[in-house]
Amino acid sequence: MNYHRTTIPHRTRLFCVSLALILITISGARALYAENVSDVATPPPAVIDISIINDNTMLYVNFRLVNGFPPDVRGALQSGIPLTFLFDITLEIPGMIMDTTVVSSTIKRKIKFDTLRGEYMVSFDPRSPRVIMVNQEQEATDLISCVNHVPLTALSSLEKNQVYRLRVRAGVEKEESSIAFTGILNIFSSWGYRTDWYEVVFNY
Repeated sequence: MNYHRTTIPHRTRLFCVSLALILITISGARALYAENVSDVATPPPAVIDISIINDNTMLYVNFRLVNGFPPDVRGALQSGIPLTFLFDITLEIPGMIMDTTVVSSTIKRKIKFDTLRGEYMVSFDPRSPRVIMVNQEQEATDLISCVNHVPLTALSSLEKNQVYRLRVRAGVEKEESSIAFTGILNIFSSWGYRTDWYEVVFNY
C-alpha cells in the first residue's frame, strides 16, 4: 500500500498561525473590554433631594439630577453639540380612581460647549431668562443639574388639609435647531434618556 504525505506550504502555515493569533487577541480584547465596562459602569440618571418650600404667596420646588451626564451625553457635549435638559414637574391630588392634575410644567436648561474658547454656555428657562458662561465642566453641569427655588403654583390654588403628590423626572435631547449635528448624533446608538418619575407626597 502506498502512502502519500501531504505537505502544507510554508506560507499557508504562517497564515494559519497568524489567523489563530489574531482570533486569540480579539477574544482577549473583548473579554478585557467587557471587564473594563463592568468596572466603570455608573448608576443611571436619577432625580433626588426633592423638597417643597413656600413663602406667603407661592409654592416652590427644589431637586437635583445626579449622573445626568453619562459617557454618551458627555461625549456629545464635548463635541460642541448643544443639549437641552428637560425637567417635567407635575403636582396632583391622588385619587382612588383618577388623579387630579393641579400643575404640569417643564423646565428647560440648555448647555453648549465652545470648543474654540473652551467655555460652557448655560441658558436658563425663558420664564427666568439668563445665560451664564463658565470655564469648568463641573461648574457647568452643576448649573444644569441643581434646580432650586422654582415657582410651582400660587398658594391660593391649593386646598387646605389636602394631600398632594409632586412628581419629577428629567431628560436630555439634542437642540432642535442643531441640524448640522444630526449626522453626528446618529453615531450615539443610545443617545439621550428619560429618567423614571420620582415623587414626594405632602399634606398642605
